Amino acid sequence: MINIHTPSEMQAAVAAGKKLGPVFDFIRPHIVPGVSTLELDRLCREFILATGCHPSFPTEDGYYWTICSSVNEGIIHQIPRKDVILKEGDLLKIDIGNIDDQTGYQGDAARTFFVGQVDQESHKLAECAEECFWRAYELVKPGARVSDIGWCIQRVCESYGFSALREYGGHGIGLSMHEDPFIPNAGILPPHRGSVIRANTLICIEPMVLAGGPEMRLEDDDWGVVTLDGRRAAHYENTIAVFPDHNEITTVDSAVRAKLEARG
Repeated sequence: MINIHTPSEMQAAVAAGKKLGPVFDFIRPHIVPGVSTLELDRLCREFILATGCHPSFPTEDGYYWTICSSVNEGIIHQIPRKDVILKEGDLLKIDIGNIDDQTGYQGDAARTFFVGQVDQESHKLAECAEECFWRAYELVKPGARVSDIGWCIQRVCESYGFSALREYGGHGIGLSMHEDPFIPNAGILPPHRGSVIRANTLICIEPMVLAGGPEMRLEDDDWGVVTLDGRRAAHYENTIAVFPDHNEITTVDSAVRAKLEARG
């Protein structure tokens, strides 16, 4: 069931997302060689708590951390650890969510970060993941089909020579972190099929781009998802409020703000 929200609920969700987006500007200077992913988790938790929110990921059964911190071949959901120390050239994906203490509404977003200087392929992966999001974002409006978002992401990935992860995708969001509809990251449904995006709903689009083949495996902790071939991956996500006559990205950091300004 896709939840339709009242105008006041939509504004509460926008406000929650606006508190989450700045965490990426805050954490960016701390992403340097020698820092542990557990330390980044601590810093993000402190930031979120200071905004009048609390982390949403620990509300998932069995997950106790503020962020998912996936490195290099890690695609999503890798657990922050004190023994995972970032080094020059690493590609780090941070996925993070918050719950507003006042309203209960949530934001969810992800970014791919460079640790120092990275190789050309890593630059292209991050660029591709962002382009996948923005191209898919152009399709979002009441009446759009989620399958077309998946096909769009897949086409962009393939234009770069990369693969789209099929097993995971975007989702609805609201008072719960994962709600209907499921939004595929690849063409797993026929075009113009699947759930319909409706006005006054909240969704997350989160392309997951693999440098090599589309196959993945689950790590032994049953959380981390990594590429089967050991090649790198990128991840990018924003929360979107779908209004009857326009969309609003709620999880805005400085990079998203610059992109929106450039797009007019």
